[in-house]
Order: sequence, then C-alpha cells, then structure tokens
Amino acid sequence: MANKIYVQLIGTNIIFDSPLMEDITLTCQSGFATFGDLVPGISDVVHTVTSLMSGVSGKVGEGMLKINNAFDLPRWQKTEPLKINAKMNFFTKTDPYKDVWYPMALLTSLGILTKDVESNTYITPGMSLHAANFIEKSKILRSPIAANLGLTETIPEAGDFPVSAKVISVEIPGIVYLDKAYVEVATPTYSRHITTSGLPLWGTLDIQISSLFPANDRMFRDATEYIVDGEATQFAKLRNENALKSAAKSTGGMG
Repeated sequence: MANKIYVQLIGTNIIFDSPLMEDITLTCQSGFATFGDLVPGISDVVHTVTSLMSGVSGKVGEGMLKINNAFDLPRWQKTEPLKINAKMNFFTKTDPYKDVWYPMALLTSLGILTKDVESNTYITPGMSLHAANFIEKSKILRSPIAANLGLTETIPEAGDFPVSAKVISVEIPGIVYLDKAYVEVATPTYSRHITTSGLPLWGTLDIQISSLFPANDRMFRDATEYIVDGEATQFAKLRNENALKSAAKSTGGMG
C-alpha cells in the first residue's frame, strides 16, 4: 500500500494527509572545511614549501607530505536542515473546497507572504522571533497523525487562513518525523477539469519541506518508534498511557 504524508499547522488542529504516489526523497547534508582553514598562515607556508620541494627535486619528503595532507583533511563545519521532497495528492471526495482547494491553497501559502488584514502587514514564511514565541506558547502534539487521538480537521470559511506563524509538524510514517518545520517551496498543479462549483476536481502539490533545525538521526527513529498495524505513530504510547489512566480512574486507582 502507498504511504502517506501528514502535515499539521502548529497552533491549530488542522491536519492534512495525502497519499504518496511517488517515491520520497530526503536531502541530508553537512558542510565541511579543512583543518588548514583554522590556521591559514601555517597552512599556506606548508603548501608553499611542499610545492617548492616538488618543483626543485621532483620529490616530497614523507613527513612533509603527511603534514600537507593533514591540513587538507575535511572537518565538520555544520549540518544543514533535513529537506523532504514529496508530491501531495488531493482528490474531490465530497467537497472540492475542503478536499482540494483549501488544503492546497493553505499549504502553498505557508511558503509565501500572507496578508494580515487587521494589521495591514504580511506574515512571512520561515522562522522569526514572533514564530519562536508562538511555538513556545502553542501546544505542540507529538505527531501530526490525527486519527489516533480522534482529532478532526477544522476547515474555516472561504478565504480564512488561520496563520499566525508558518511553522508545521510533518510525519511520513516509518520514514521521517519533523516536529518543527516550514515550507520552503510549493508548486501546485490543478486539474483542468472543474466541478459544478467551479473549483478544480483534483490537484497535486510538489512540496519541499525543511526542518527548522539541523538534521539528526532522531528524525528517522521518531518515525518508527511506535508501530501499530503497520502505521508508525508517536501517538501510540500516549494513547496507551491515557487508556491506562482512564482505566485506573474507573477502578478507583486500583490495578
């Protein structure tokens, strides 16, 4: 069966899921420099001496060669955020607005400017001090898979995007889980066929999502830590704990 991608808009209970018809590509990358960059003066001298020896005698001493190579060894400089490249698919089931237009428009808006009519300003994508404060105050669920906690999508009226900060939580079960991320690139494609309401019948969204923080192995392990009937979810443990607490209360705390 095809995997799914789940996207939650942090600070809301709006969670979109989409079947993945194509393979998922993740980009994990670190940047490197050389040890010679730490002491450029000495490194330049060593390289100059080595070049001079080679130019004069056609030979290089073993000790000098080792020093030269040591300065050229790669050293870690930084690790880039993890990037998810996926194609989300939306089809009309009952309502083309709720099933296709709204999720595609909202997800696309997370990577561009959004007009705040009340303040006559624009909400920018990515991270900011405002977004950091908003995240701190928001209740961030452990995973964006809604079904396991019985959450339901709340789709506002047309034109209303409940966006205070453009930060999301993303999970592809069994592959990767990002508790804080943002949309970097969104390329929507709409069907040329429309419904009686004039809205597109289906649509696809090529989306690039980036984690807010550098990639680390926990992002992969978190997506497979709890598996229930083939569905990997961070909600499994929380759901079981709540069930045990409820059972304890019903029996007066015994058992």
